[in-house]
Amino acid sequence: MTRKLLLLLLLPLFSCETKPKTIVYTPQESGSKSHIRGLMAVNDSVCWYSASKGIVGLTMDGGKSWTTTTVQGADSLDFRDIEAFSGKRALILSAGSPGRIYLTENAGLNWKMVHEDTRPEIFYDGMDFANKLDGAVYGDPINGEQQVLHTANGGMTWEKVSVSSDDVPILKQEAGFAASGSGLAYLANGEIIYGLGGDQARTISYNTKVKKASVSSTPLSHGAPAKGIYSIAFKDNLNGLAVGGEYLDSTMNNSSMAITTDGGKTWTLPSQPAKGYTSSVCYVPDSDIAVAVGRYGSYLSEDNGMTWRKTDKEAFYTVSFSPSGKYGWVAGAYGKIARIEIRRE
Repeated sequence: MTRKLLLLLLLPLFSCETKPKTIVYTPQESGSKSHIRGLMAVNDSVCWYSASKGIVGLTMDGGKSWTTTTVQGADSLDFRDIEAFSGKRALILSAGSPGRIYLTENAGLNWKMVHEDTRPEIFYDGMDFANKLDGAVYGDPINGEQQVLHTANGGMTWEKVSVSSDDVPILKQEAGFAASGSGLAYLANGEIIYGLGGDQARTISYNTKVKKASVSSTPLSHGAPAKGIYSIAFKDNLNGLAVGGEYLDSTMNNSSMAITTDGGKTWTLPSQPAKGYTSSVCYVPDSDIAVAVGRYGSYLSEDNGMTWRKTDKEAFYTVSFSPSGKYGWVAGAYGKIARIEIRRE
């Protein structure tokens, strides 16, 4: 075989391997017209969502069919986040007052309220678990005090975490965002990290082992109530992403993403960020790939968030990948939902 013929035979394979990856969507019927902001892929077959008007959805067959339930006594609540452990067990979190957490252990047939805060000012923004037992919730500061809850028994009971104002002084105009319920990450090393916006775009870290908090600044857009960190995700204890920007002007192209490689102590801008506001970000497990979504499109990174490409104009609020990394789901307004895969273009 001549060298020329060998090169011609290898060229299609080489071209195929160098093509960039993209997001492939398979639209599904969610069974609801409520706005979906909470999303959790348990595995390739099981996925949950939480939505406005007290709605919770569940698929056990990869999204071929979805069952929906309205949580009894909660049809006026907006469930902005969900944490699921199996096809039977899940926790949901409401935004606004009353702030509530509900638990189901029978696939949503029954829900038990495990926490309630009736203060008019309460507004919970997100929830995350480091494992099946240790979880945390964060909310907007009230009267200069951070609002953080912790559980060590899988969400059966919750206790308020005291974040010292000496360690973390509250800014006058500072709050979290519940756009996707993903503004908080609970790392395997016991660190709880959540993002805020307003006067500054800061992350607050609370170490559950030494009971001490610290604060870090990020270069994300800030200086107005709708600017700041809307979602964070960590690949491991060190490498993480923070996304957001300007909600009121989703096309604003500056400072919508940041990267950390030291567990949130410092944050830097990526070399090529997404151009515009994004409300949710997640890593594809066991890979260098990350996905971010927002009202004006979806973005894909193949290098741990350093460079991003806009893959389409599909509008979604939230994204979640299964632990296998094979499938994920995205969801948004009026019950819009789709299963996604990452493939070569």
